[in-house]
Amino acid sequence: MGGGARGRAPRQPALALVEALRALPQPAAQPVYWAEKIAQQVASWNTLIDRYFVWVETLGALPDEGLLSLGMEAHEWRRQAFASIPSLRAIAEDHVPGLQALLNIKDRMDTGQFSEPVRDWLDTLTDAASRARWFAGEKLAQAQSVLDASTRLADAMDMRFLYDPERKAFTVGYNLDTKRRDEYHYGLLASEARLGSFVAVARGEVPVEHWFTLGRPLAAVYGQRVLLSWSGTMFEYLMPLLITRHYANSLLDQACRAAVSVQQTYGRKRAIPWGVSEAAYSALDTRQIYQYRAFGVPGLGLKRGLENDLVVAPYATALALSVDPAGAIRNLKRLLRYAMRGDYGFFESIDFTRQGDEQGAPGVVVQTYMAHHQGMSLLAIDNALHEDVMQRRFHADPRVRATESLLYERVPVNAVVTDNIVTRLPAPRIGNGTLTEGSVRLSTPDTLAPRTHLLSNADYSVMVTAAGGGYSKWRNLEITRWRADTTRDYWGSFCYVRDLESGAVWATTGQPTDRVKPGSYSVFFVPEKAEFQRTQFEIETQMEVVVSPEDNAEIRRITLTNHSTRTRQIELTSYLEVALAEHNADRAHPAFSKLFVQTEHLTDFDALLASRRPRASGEAIPWAIHLLACPAELGTPPQFETDRAKFLGRGGALAFPDALRGELTGSVGAVLDPIFSLRKRVALEPGEHVTLAFVTGAGDSREAVVHLAEKYCSPQAVARTVELAWTFAQLDLRHLRIQPDEAMRFQQLASYALYPSAALRAGEERLRKNTLPQSGLWAHGISGDLPIVVVTISDIHDIDLLREALMAHNYWRVRGFKADLVFLNEEAGGYEQPLQEQIKRLIGAYAQATGENQPGGVFLQPSRDLSEPDLTLLLTVARIALVAARGNLAQQLGSLN
Repeated sequence: MGGGARGRAPRQPALALVEALRALPQPAAQPVYWAEKIAQQVASWNTLIDRYFVWVETLGALPDEGLLSLGMEAHEWRRQAFASIPSLRAIAEDHVPGLQALLNIKDRMDTGQFSEPVRDWLDTLTDAASRARWFAGEKLAQAQSVLDASTRLADAMDMRFLYDPERKAFTVGYNLDTKRRDEYHYGLLASEARLGSFVAVARGEVPVEHWFTLGRPLAAVYGQRVLLSWSGTMFEYLMPLLITRHYANSLLDQACRAAVSVQQTYGRKRAIPWGVSEAAYSALDTRQIYQYRAFGVPGLGLKRGLENDLVVAPYATALALSVDPAGAIRNLKRLLRYAMRGDYGFFESIDFTRQGDEQGAPGVVVQTYMAHHQGMSLLAIDNALHEDVMQRRFHADPRVRATESLLYERVPVNAVVTDNIVTRLPAPRIGNGTLTEGSVRLSTPDTLAPRTHLLSNADYSVMVTAAGGGYSKWRNLEITRWRADTTRDYWGSFCYVRDLESGAVWATTGQPTDRVKPGSYSVFFVPEKAEFQRTQFEIETQMEVVVSPEDNAEIRRITLTNHSTRTRQIELTSYLEVALAEHNADRAHPAFSKLFVQTEHLTDFDALLASRRPRASGEAIPWAIHLLACPAELGTPPQFETDRAKFLGRGGALAFPDALRGELTGSVGAVLDPIFSLRKRVALEPGEHVTLAFVTGAGDSREAVVHLAEKYCSPQAVARTVELAWTFAQLDLRHLRIQPDEAMRFQQLASYALYPSAALRAGEERLRKNTLPQSGLWAHGISGDLPIVVVTISDIHDIDLLREALMAHNYWRVRGFKADLVFLNEEAGGYEQPLQEQIKRLIGAYAQATGENQPGGVFLQPSRDLSEPDLTLLLTVARIALVAARGNLAQQLGSLN
């Protein structure tokens, strides 16, 4: 055990290490954290010595004259005590070899023959041993108390109420409200539930025949005979091995080894680490919590659709330490290459169903920890290092020893084996293809009707068109003024580009300088952003529009590239009209609405602020901010303007405002027509490029928007947010359970709802029949204030169209676009109405899945609910009407185009 001085020696170095790391000019969090943990561990060792091993320090601190006066045996007893590794029970019961013999010297011999130093040494040793014995007894009593409580808890459990005597199987649960067992059962031997079955049989709660009624389906997978489970997870096969033994050549031993082998083969064929099991995956709920379900290997599991997902969990590899320790260690090392290790060990999982970054790196690491998975990993490691200690403890119970013969079951010789059920690998879903399937590329801003793209983080939303128009919204307030102008589409946030040498002016998008035809132009819409590329006069501009997943802000990151052979002086000028009002209010009284907006310049960050003065006491004050994030080497602060009249000039237009002919005036305050405009000049050498970003945000206080300025004034923060937007866009798709190409269809459908199209306008005869005003819709729960999407259905075979329309409606809601979804059921009247019931069930399921208090749409039956004028009005004011003809949305959109 060593001397006490050596045992306490690490204390000072550990504390010194902590102080030295804390004293660094910029102390790193990780080294300080682990140094503190080392110091805490050393302190725990010292507490252990103080409670149970002070007598060891006394044995090491002999009196000057030694122990010769105690007899030759004393040295041997001291050596035995030093060499012992006593348990708490040995200390509590005086069974430490040699120690008790030394303590008995005082009783066997006359202490008068000992010198005073020797008597003091014996007294000190006696006191130290007595204290250790007391502390050890106290700890044993505490342990016994925990053991007794655990025994009472275990004895109080009785699984009989879950047992179905007719099926001779356990049900998956029990409904306390109805006092009935669930309908479904655990019916397979290759399941984690076999541990409960084994314990129930061992305790005599269920008959032993239950064990033999568990299903044992066999199949050939990758050339191996395997015992099938339900989900094909590592957890089902290997979790019971944490405490139960597996005997060589037995059915369960062969099943577990084959399962690991099949998992390894599947990993090699998919070119990923192996270890597929139930785990958290890269989908978040509305509270940003990772979702959880079972994932398995096709062929090992009876469940269908296992090939559609690919999630690898490190704990599954840890469980395999009991079957293939060398292979498991190699796989854990391979997982480290995917940045799977965090502060507390391996992260929960890596989801290979999605790519890890925009460049196509495979796998999204789920950076969380689940306590039960970490616990299983620790138990598996404990078994591997200590010769299956948990199994030995479990099998030490007499009831387990009496039942363990069930685990000897041999592999059946003449069992029916299903042919190889893995005929082919599923198509790989990792890599660049994940997002390119859900992308749209346009080569012109001049589409027949504006093609829109929606971006949102739930609170802050952006709609941008292929020409660059659109809006920015925070909650129900429009930050920028917008009108659904299908012809001109010149409302939105824009950025002008001016060549200071030639005076040429154009924009990073098609609008508002639509008369200047671009040399080359492309628009790229993907779930996380909109990207505009334009080349004009040998200057290329690339603008990415994203919404921050973390804050109420949008980023328009612009990269300028000089493709000419001379140095170019380029001037960038942003422009957006500030509304800070609800759309209908701003549209009804725009001049009046503008009077309440006040602007100011935030000098510390060269940002522009705007707020709306309250019209009544207690009214909330919304704030907006606009700033420029650019490299420090670009030098001088940007110019700014907040007065639209001064920006446009007398009789000026957005296509070429007066502000582009001179300097911005720097006007702020209670301007009559507020805008945000910032200007920056950039010098570009031949072939050089520079990146800067215009950031617009909103908040409910001045402090909130100033915080946005502090965060987004850095180009590094902007770059991080652009990358984060990509990750959150993928998580959104997983959460909504839609594919990227479906999302793009829903985006296209929103275009028709946002901008009125003559191609979708009702015919003259129907318009003439419309005799009711907008209020005629109110009786049916439709305000008429929002775009209306109408789906007409008359056949049960068209129900898939309704399902897809509900998915689109939910996607729009998440992307900040509100619309009324109306279903018109033209099913013939009668006692039985299967289509009506199916539609109601579908709407109810949608409302429950999305957490909405109201269903996803209004359900009407024209034959009973609508008169002819009602129906005519509804179809007239609707900005889009989809008529189901045994098709889906993709076909409907094709016909609209």
